[in-house]
This record gives sequence, C-alpha cells and structure tokens, in this order.
Amino acid sequence: IDRRLSFQLHFCGEGTALEALRKRVKEDGLEDHVFVHGFCGRERLIAMFNKSHAVVVPTRTSFEEGFAMICAEAILAGRPLVTSRVCPAIEYVRPATVEVEPNDVEGYAAAFVRLIEDLDFYARKQYATKALQDQFYDPGKGYGAALAKALRHVGANA
Repeated sequence: IDRRLSFQLHFCGEGTALEALRKRVKEDGLEDHVFVHGFCGRERLIAMFNKSHAVVVPTRTSFEEGFAMICAEAILAGRPLVTSRVCPAIEYVRPATVEVEPNDVEGYAAAFVRLIEDLDFYARKQYATKALQDQFYDPGKGYGAALAKALRHVGANA
C-alpha cells in the first residue's frame, strides 16, 4: 500500500520477535507511529483498549495456539478484530472480524486501510461485537466449565 494514512500501531504482548521489532521500528524511523509496549498488565491493557479502534491478532500458520483471549477481550471492549482463520477464536467472533489470509502481511495492511477508510464497514464490524459479548459472560462456556466437563469425562472412563 503506497499511500500514507494517519494512524498508530501499538504492539502489546510478548514473543520471540519483540526485540527485532523494536530494532526495526527504530531503524525505519517509525517511533512516532509504531509503539512496542511488550507485556502489558491489566491496567495498561485497559488503557490500550480505551485508545484503540481495532485489535489485531496476527496468528501465523507456523505458530499453534489455543483460544486467544485477546479476541474475547477485543469483543468485550467493542473493538473489531483483524485476524486469519488460523486463529482458533475466529469461529466465535467472525461477524466482528476482518478476516485476512494466513501469513499475508499485505492483507493485514489492506484490512487496516479498509477499517480506516470505509466508515460503514467499520461501524458494522463494531456493531457486531455487541451481539457476540454475551457468550464471554456465560459461566457455562468458560474455562471452569470446560475443565469440569473434561474431569467428568476422565472420571467416567477411569
């Protein structure tokens, strides 16, 4: 994407490429537009959600992960999500998601541009978060319920 848009990227979280990302941001002179925070505690993460317009979960095919809690947090915060089908949480949040092909960096960039330029599209994705929130408040669908179910299953087969 050749044109320049006015937005900031804030990276929260840890990973093996964190230091390389910090170095690249500095080398490319992007310190005024790209911020690499690393791990963020609860209060800082809430502050990041409050100033954000969307959440990106760039799950790759080379990295297996379980349900990414950040996806549920984005929905609860009313923020559209950008990710790919590789992200296991997508089946629960698809209506509020801009789905990108796995490992497609240009696809992620195009998703950002669409969210910025197409205000109706952004509004539809943001509105979709409201209908998805209840599932994350339902204790019957939480980790505790899943663990109890698994333990009952193990006990029944012992």
